[in-house]
Amino acid sequence: MGPDKQRKGTIGVFEDVTEQDELHRKLQRYAVRLHVLHEADRAILEARSIEETATAVLSHLRELVSLPRASVTLFDLEENRLTVAAVVPQASLLMPPGWSGPLDVAWFLDALKQGQEYRAENLSALQVDSPWIQALRNGGVSALISLPLIAQGELLGSLNLGLAAGADLSGEDAEIIREIAGELAVAVQQAHLQAHLRRHADELESLVAQRTDEVRASEERYRSLFERSVDGILLSAPDGRIFAANASACRMLGRTEEEICQLGRNGIVDSSDPRLTAALEERARTGLYSAELLLIRKDGTRFPCEVTSGVFHDRDGNLRTSMIIRDVTTRKQADAALIQAEKLAVVGRLTASLTHEINNPLQSVMGCLGLAREALAEGESADRYLDVALSELRRAADIVSRLRDLHGRPHLQNRQPADPQDLLEHVLTLTRKKCTDRRIAISCEAEAGLPRIMVARDQMIQVLLNIILNAIDAMPDGGHLRLAAAAQQEPPGVTLTIADTGVGMDEETLAHLFEAFHTTKAEGLGLGLYISRNIIQDHGGRIEATSRPGQGTIFRIWLPLS
Repeated sequence: MGPDKQRKGTIGVFEDVTEQDELHRKLQRYAVRLHVLHEADRAILEARSIEETATAVLSHLRELVSLPRASVTLFDLEENRLTVAAVVPQASLLMPPGWSGPLDVAWFLDALKQGQEYRAENLSALQVDSPWIQALRNGGVSALISLPLIAQGELLGSLNLGLAAGADLSGEDAEIIREIAGELAVAVQQAHLQAHLRRHADELESLVAQRTDEVRASEERYRSLFERSVDGILLSAPDGRIFAANASACRMLGRTEEEICQLGRNGIVDSSDPRLTAALEERARTGLYSAELLLIRKDGTRFPCEVTSGVFHDRDGNLRTSMIIRDVTTRKQADAALIQAEKLAVVGRLTASLTHEINNPLQSVMGCLGLAREALAEGESADRYLDVALSELRRAADIVSRLRDLHGRPHLQNRQPADPQDLLEHVLTLTRKKCTDRRIAISCEAEAGLPRIMVARDQMIQVLLNIILNAIDAMPDGGHLRLAAAAQQEPPGVTLTIADTGVGMDEETLAHLFEAFHTTKAEGLGLGLYISRNIIQDHGGRIEATSRPGQGTIFRIWLPLS
C-alpha cells in the first residue's frame, strides 16, 4: 500500500498439493485395508461362522477394489463337494450363499491345488460348461481371478473376484487381496476347528448326559430292586457290620432297619449253627456262598433261610458284602407235607400192587378148581389140579407176606434149582383153560438137557404168568401162543421166549412198557411188567420185548445159571 493507504497490487503464493492428495488417498486406502484385515481378525477371534466372516470381508473388500462380484467358496475334497459361503452382491439367483454342488463346477480346481492363482481374462472365450460361469456373466463379470485359501498345506476353498470388462488389479490391490486371502484361509481353518470342537463337545455332552441317565436309571433300578424285593437284602461288610436292610428283611426279622444295623450279623444269624463257619470260609475263599442258615427273629425264634452272600467293592473302593435272605419255613413245611403225601401214595401203590399180584394166583385157583370139577364129573382124579390150586394159594400167601417190599426182592435162601421146561409147563397148566376158551393154540419147545437155573420159583412163575396173561388178552379173537426155552453159552444161561400173534404195540407203548403204573388196559394198574422186570433184574437176568402193531409181541428172558 502507498502512503495514501491505497492498494497498489497483489502477491500470489501457489503450492502444488498433488502429492498431498495422493498421499491422503493412499492413507485412506491403507486405513480401509487395515479395517478389512481387522474385521477378518475380529471375526476369527470372535469365532463367528465362516459365512458371517466371509460376507463381512467381501463387503469391505469391495470398498477397496471395484468388483462387480466377489465370492468365497469352500471345498470338501473327501466328499467331492463345493459350497458357496458368501456372495456380494447377491443379485444373481444362480449359486447363492449356501448353494452346494460337485467340485467339477470349479473347472480351475487343479490350479488351486497347486497353490496357484487362477486368472480368466475373458470368460466369454472359455469353452466350459459350468453354472459358475453363467452366474458370473449374469452378474456383469467379464474376467475372473480366483485365489486359493490354503492353511497348513490344505486347500480349504477359494476367494473369487469378478472384474468388469477392461478392469484389472493394481499391484497394491493384488497385494491386499492376497493378504485377505491368507486371513480368510485362517478364518476357514479356525471355523472348521471350532465346528469340530463344537461337534466333539456336543457328542461329549450327549455321552455324559446319556451315561448320567444310565447311571441314574441303574441306581433307580437297584434301589427299586432293593426296596421292592420279596427277599430280604442286607448291605454289609465282611466283618459282619450291616449298613442297610430292605423292608423284606425287616419284616422277616421283626426289626427296624436301625435295629438290624445296630445288631450286625451276629445279632440276626444263629452263631451256633455249624453251617455258618463253613459258609463264611467259602465266601472268604471264593467271594460267594449260598447256604441254608438259621436266623433269629426279634422274639428269639429261629427260622430257616436260604442265604446268598457275595463280596464287592463300592464306588469308594471299600470292600463290602451283600446278603440275600429267603425264608424257607413255608417251603419246608410244604416239603414235609409232600413227603407225607408221597408216603401215602406209596402205601396206595403197595395196596394196588398187592391186589394185582394176588388176583393172578386167585384166577389160577379158580381155573384149577373148574378143571377139577370137570375131572371129577368124568370120573377122573382131580388131585393134579388140586395140587396146583394149593400151590397158587401158597404163592398168594407169600405175596401177602412180602407187602413190605414193593419190588419183591427174593431172598437168596429162597432160591432153588429149577428146570426151565417145568416152569413153562406149570404156567401152561394154569392158563390152558383160558387159552382154550379164547381159541388160542399153544406150543411149547424146550431143548433137551437144559441146565437147571437158580430161581425163586414162585416169583419166576409170577413173571411168566404175567406175560402169558397179557399175551392172552392181546389175542381176543384167537391166535397162537408159543413158549420156548434154550441154553445160551455166552454169557452162560437160559433164554425163555414167550411169543404171541396178538395186536402188538407201537414204539411209544414199547418205550414205557416196564414203567410203573403205565398201562393200555382200561382196568389195568400198570404194575405187572414193572414188578416182573424187577424180579428178573434181582435174579441177575434181563427181560426185553419186541413188537409191531398187528404182528404180535415177543418177550425174551435171559437168566444166569448161577
